[in-house]
Amino acid sequence: MKIQYRHIFEICQNPEATVKSMWNESGWDIPHRRSLHGAILDEWNDLHEVLQDVSLDGLGDDEVSWVLEKSRNFSTKSLYIVLLMGESKTSY
Repeated sequence: MKIQYRHIFEICQNPEATVKSMWNESGWDIPHRRSLHGAILDEWNDLHEVLQDVSLDGLGDDEVSWVLEKSRNFSTKSLYIVLLMGESKTSY
């Protein structure tokens, strides 16, 4: 998410926060350092749309996975293919 929502990450009050720490009983709480407008507001709205379908069970730690491989493990081959072919059409 740090890469896809780069502008939001840059203005986040706590860029070291985990996904789990941004969730509370009333929903997502992602504080930012300045007001949102233009392209950053569009990015913010897109992020919130994606997060609507996310639920956390609270049972584990955050985990990084590589969405370009079924195994969820990074491979230089999958990165190379995306770089050659252009933007990936993946679902998060």
